[in-house]
Amino acid sequence: MTVAEVELAIGMRDESDDAPVEKKGVECSSLPRTDFYRDVHCVFGLPIDVIPIERALFELREASARRTRCFLSTPNLNYLVASYRDSHFRNSVLCSDLSLTDGVPLVWLGKLIGVSDIKRVAGSTLFERLVAETSTRMSVYFFGGGQGASGLAAAFVNARNGGVNCVGSSYPGFGSIEEMSRSDMIDEINRCAPDFLIVALAAKKGQAWLQHNQHKIKAPVISNLGAVVNFAAGTIRRAPRWVQEAGFEWAWRIKEEPSLWRRYFDDGLTLAKLLVARAIPCCVYRLARPQSHLFRNATVSVRSGDGTCCIDLDGPRNQGNLAPVRQAISEAVAVPCDIVVRFHDVAYVDSAFLGLCLLLYGHQVKTGHTLKFEGVSSHMRKVFRANCVEYLLA
Repeated sequence: MTVAEVELAIGMRDESDDAPVEKKGVECSSLPRTDFYRDVHCVFGLPIDVIPIERALFELREASARRTRCFLSTPNLNYLVASYRDSHFRNSVLCSDLSLTDGVPLVWLGKLIGVSDIKRVAGSTLFERLVAETSTRMSVYFFGGGQGASGLAAAFVNARNGGVNCVGSSYPGFGSIEEMSRSDMIDEINRCAPDFLIVALAAKKGQAWLQHNQHKIKAPVISNLGAVVNFAAGTIRRAPRWVQEAGFEWAWRIKEEPSLWRRYFDDGLTLAKLLVARAIPCCVYRLARPQSHLFRNATVSVRSGDGTCCIDLDGPRNQGNLAPVRQAISEAVAVPCDIVVRFHDVAYVDSAFLGLCLLLYGHQVKTGHTLKFEGVSSHMRKVFRANCVEYLLA
């Protein structure tokens, strides 16, 4: 069912809908852009933006208004588990422009390692807020969901006449990434010129599809939001707010989709292993925080030559003394090159420093250049492993 058929069915289509779309596509740059000043923390191997939902909504609207790319990822426990098993999937999150905590278990894990301000910012809640707030309007295109769900979701959204209007929808079926990336499918999305492309595929396939096609898609905001289309279509009911706030939305999802129980069971087992093997050591290492004057005396320098840029770090690092490191990294990536980060007497790092390392790693993946860490002590290697980022040292 196309959006034209949906609008005709609910009597909302007018002649202006046939006018040519004047919106330009997303701005393209020869160099990938990464904001190294984001408040990002590493939560057991994944980057998490620690921002309130109001800030997240602002970022989406700004990207839409400026026509700049915002690849939004919404990690939950399933993302965390999948990232251990699939480096390509993990890289899709590391290369995101915004990575928000969709799952309550990630909030618990974040607080356990000292990220006190972390809060759940679910993709479904983001979409509900965009629909409800009418001060600004955003056009969306639904790609995926169950058969017929995208058309029903389009009818629901347009009937609300709220802050979101659906300009197109399609159901790609269950083919391979390549089969779901045919030029006619991409051309249809671009012809509709949405501000926000919402993909509703399984986590791994959705992230892979976006990575495969993002350079051809003109929509500025793109994201795989899983069940959003089915929620909007009414084919699946979302948990009541009190269930969400109590942290039991996963139980409600099993009630609505019994087939999910196995996935949640497997993810729960992995969470239990994670708590024993990684979270406990991580908490122990946090207790060995150096004296304050060592953080104040920490230094950073940047040296370039022979196609490689070296960032030398001396002294412990935490969120309080990261500003010079952010500036050094921004300077280092100004010209695409291989980067080496050298540790000199670095005996302590926190989740904010590791989150910055993940941003740098993701940037290097996007540019096709390498990132290496040198001079990492055996103690720091254990810290990296406890935080599930030993892959940075490979």
